[in-house]
Amino acid sequence: MAEGALVSVVIPARNAEATLARTLESLLAQTDPRWEALLVNDGSTDGTEEIMAGHSARDSRFRLVAGVGEGVAAARNRGLADALGRWLLFLDSDDWIDPAFIGRMTSALDAAPDAQLAYCAYQRVMPDGSKALPRIEPRLAQEPYEIMARTCGAAVHAILVDRKLVQSLGGFDTGLVTCEDWDLWQRVARTGARWVMVDEPLAFYRTTAGSLSARRDDMLRDARTVIDRGFGRDDRMEQCAPELRDGVQHPDWGSADRAWALFALWVVTADAVQGGPCDLPKHCVAELSLGHDAAEGLAAIILDAAVVGLRKVVSELAAHWPLFGQQLHALVGGIADLRRDPEGGRRLLYLLEQQILDHDRLDQPRTLGLTHGLRVSLGRPAAMNLPDGVDRVHAWLMAGRHVHAVARFGALGSISSRHWVEIAFQMLGFRKVMAALPRRRWPVLAVHSVAHLARKSLRHPSWLVRPSGWKGVAQESRRRARLSMESNSAGTPMHAAVLGEITRDEADRHLADALLLPSSAIAGPPSVEAGDRQDRSVFWESLFEVEDPWNYGSAYEQEKYLWQLRLLPSKPVGNALELACAEGHFTSHLAPKVKNLIATDISATALERARARNSNRTNISYQVLDLSTGQIPGGQDLIVCSEVLYYLRDETELREVAGKIANALVTEGHLLTAHAYVLKDDLSRTGFDWDNPFGVSTISRVFSETPGLVRVRTLETDLYRIDLFRRASDGSPLVPAVEEKATIEADLLPEVARHIVWGGAVVRRQDVAHERRQRMPVLMYHAVSTDGPEALARWRVSPDMFAAQMRWLRANGYHSVGSAELEWYVRTQHPFCGRPVMISADDGLRSFSDQAWPIIRGHDMTAELFIVTGLIGKAAEWDSDAGPPAELMDSHRIAALAQEGARFGSHLASHRAADGLSTIELARELVASRMSLKTLLGHDPKSLAAPFSIWDQRLAMLAAECGYTTCFGNKQGPAALRSDLMNLPRIEVMGDWTLPDFIQAMEAVL
Repeated sequence: MAEGALVSVVIPARNAEATLARTLESLLAQTDPRWEALLVNDGSTDGTEEIMAGHSARDSRFRLVAGVGEGVAAARNRGLADALGRWLLFLDSDDWIDPAFIGRMTSALDAAPDAQLAYCAYQRVMPDGSKALPRIEPRLAQEPYEIMARTCGAAVHAILVDRKLVQSLGGFDTGLVTCEDWDLWQRVARTGARWVMVDEPLAFYRTTAGSLSARRDDMLRDARTVIDRGFGRDDRMEQCAPELRDGVQHPDWGSADRAWALFALWVVTADAVQGGPCDLPKHCVAELSLGHDAAEGLAAIILDAAVVGLRKVVSELAAHWPLFGQQLHALVGGIADLRRDPEGGRRLLYLLEQQILDHDRLDQPRTLGLTHGLRVSLGRPAAMNLPDGVDRVHAWLMAGRHVHAVARFGALGSISSRHWVEIAFQMLGFRKVMAALPRRRWPVLAVHSVAHLARKSLRHPSWLVRPSGWKGVAQESRRRARLSMESNSAGTPMHAAVLGEITRDEADRHLADALLLPSSAIAGPPSVEAGDRQDRSVFWESLFEVEDPWNYGSAYEQEKYLWQLRLLPSKPVGNALELACAEGHFTSHLAPKVKNLIATDISATALERARARNSNRTNISYQVLDLSTGQIPGGQDLIVCSEVLYYLRDETELREVAGKIANALVTEGHLLTAHAYVLKDDLSRTGFDWDNPFGVSTISRVFSETPGLVRVRTLETDLYRIDLFRRASDGSPLVPAVEEKATIEADLLPEVARHIVWGGAVVRRQDVAHERRQRMPVLMYHAVSTDGPEALARWRVSPDMFAAQMRWLRANGYHSVGSAELEWYVRTQHPFCGRPVMISADDGLRSFSDQAWPIIRGHDMTAELFIVTGLIGKAAEWDSDAGPPAELMDSHRIAALAQEGARFGSHLASHRAADGLSTIELARELVASRMSLKTLLGHDPKSLAAPFSIWDQRLAMLAAECGYTTCFGNKQGPAALRSDLMNLPRIEVMGDWTLPDFIQAMEAVL
């Protein structure tokens, strides 16, 4: 051993005369000279031994070790036996290390005295000298055993390890033909040794010619052995971390079968691209999911194997596609066939082709199976016809030599130059496209923009005084201008003919469906305009244009009538006056209890209906009266004035009316009032969130302060209060009022319940209406239920928790909006007003309509439900692997919810992930779903939520062509004014959230 040597480098070699010198020279170039090299000649028959002898004579740090010719594992063990350094490096005869390797790696180990290994990034070097991207596994430093149990996480010469530790483990397993280094590192990790990562490419791995077919079976067999050892006990291990004695600790990271399947995929791919067979063992395929979450990992493995098998860096793969593309398609197609998952196979091919094109320079157009890649000049975009079989485009949008954007979209036909311009404006915006275009085109844009601005201003002069009008005119001007840029282009806009044909087919199919729907699916709910509140008579007459506007016959109102009758004075009543009798519903209860009754109301229409309703009563007279401005008839033994005083202008007017009513009573006469609690009076208790100036708390206080009136009895419920006052004579004793509480037993109609904020509020909606903000939350739900498979529990919110969440939103001043309002805010860039929230639910589950919708309505909210239109009335079959699939809403339930104010959007027709559909399949899904909803609802839906939140640019662009204006994609978080309308984010509410979790998510948006 050379004096002061710190690192022993073991270099086995067999017939390595072509590469060995380069390996040894990399040691001589080390900046840290404290090394020794043990050169093991493993039965070479070429000039390998002479090269070793020459370097040994040149530098005493090279030591010759006699090999036994039994393979690389035995040769490494032979060198290991003679090694004396503190640290150990195994360096193969065709690889080399960076001059800084020993210095950087030992420094890292010195900085971590408790570490036994250091590992670095490595690079593969191709026969032409080009280098692949550096590779390193960061998780190896945190969970070395979990990684090494499943895969060999580092190259053999990228690791510097404690020599004594390796010797204590017996070195390499000579029973393995391949994977012997993986087996050693797995055993090292099992001791609990600490690993240190050096994130620099300091090791270089030479790729050499030769087929893998000869070694394929050995690699698959040996890998299975190593993986099985990693997942179970290893009887060879005497020194083992106790927690690792039985193998892996994280089975959720993947099983042994899956680990072996991924290794087999790499080996078969590397062999297949060289012309070897493309078939994977069937039991491997069963472990290879082609779902969205797994496909990207599979694509990375296949791409890495292709680089090794072809000995080409990834940036050269696209140019060499004809050499291996057919084999790659055959390999993926075979996996998809065995798994019966053609969509997963297409997803994987799309990913592979996209990743290959992402690394290509696109110096010329490329066709990779399903995808065509090219450069497009924004200054002179050319029309083109796509090659046969291509249904996706990967295009660089260029201005000169600069790439301004990468467009990935589906294609169903030829692409006109106008369409290229549309894509550019959609992706880059008006200003960026203008900056990228030659200046000779600017005048054309300016002329068309100004011309449209002039036309719009002449037709709609009022727009000129509104900022939003100017924005709309400017946006439309820019749109017209950019379309005019290529007005002489040949051809029609892309997809127009194909989408038109699909639309005609779907229209014919849905024509029959429309005849099966309930009539309520198309008719909208009636609405009443409030009129001018400043003119009371106009307001009330307009209100009573619809008979029974407040549903006086409801159980809630009738129960209130009974409580009022119970509080009537026990002595006979001669003359009685009912103020604001409306259509006479309470009048019919009151008249039998008095001798003479005057029924008054401000609305002549309402009085006529009251007269008709009580035509059999001879003791009632009727009078049109505005109780504020009119003269209240005096001499009354009883006055009833309920549910009307909220409409007075302010407390001053209320006091004036209270005085007039008191003066209209005879001494010892009574006043009966019934009014509701209103939040504006008191935020701390349950009340109606009406925008009236006051509620019963103020009304009761004012009447109690009115001279001559004394409150003698009160009946209080959670929602309203009934007071009985007496006109006291002078000097009569004051007796405390009798107070009692009652429980509301009647069911509340939704029209009533939606205005109630139970338990009080933090702030009223009206009080935060002035707030302006740049972001708003869009909540995403699935199931609201307590029932369902355990595997889906994280996507299932309990009804109690959902009710608590809606209650919190209502109490904190939130109001609900839909995608149409969100779109308006984003398009106009108008700040969000107040505290808007969008409540959305995917899939259209029956549990959501049954459990969640009543809660939503009860808190004066609405929701937008994204429906799988091809499965209406069926079950969520996509979840069948987790257990019995949940029931979906049928068409009648959807129609009923629409009548009640729910909104609907598309979740495609079959709930298949968009990234696995061909472009023609995706187009049919988009068109069919939208037309199904149009047939069902009677209007065009324009919102879309991507199934499984799987989104790509192709979906967004094709959805826009199919008429959708908003798409909720794969982003998490609040929507913002700068959000992309075709990839809007949402906040997914999970089933394991507590109420504080929900509040934290909402407050983060505020």
